[in-house]
Amino acid sequence: MASLWGLIMSESLYLLSFWTAAVGLIMSACTVGWQLLQRLQFGIWIPITVLDVMHELEFDYPRFKWIGVQKIADYLIAAPLSIAILLLAVALALLISAFASEQKEEGRMASIVRERKTRK
Repeated sequence: MASLWGLIMSESLYLLSFWTAAVGLIMSACTVGWQLLQRLQFGIWIPITVLDVMHELEFDYPRFKWIGVQKIADYLIAAPLSIAILLLAVALALLISAFASEQKEEGRMASIVRERKTRK
């Protein structure tokens, strides 16, 4: 019963992983699509960065004491929003997929142990 539950859980996590990546791809494409529509209508490309969204959501600009960390944060915040959405979705999907793989491996190991016990 436990291995069946583990199998169902791992398959559900794989499905969640797929949909996380798919939604990220769709959101990224919609962002670029809106920018393209603005370009076609008004003749200007409106760049949307992570910083623009942070201002819109009233988040403070992050400040770090370490210069190297600040440079990394500045680089990430200046990135285009569509790329940031896509990378964040893929990273989250990979993390969920790793949990699913671990769940599947636990179920496989439990079934091996159960099989060995029944043979004795």
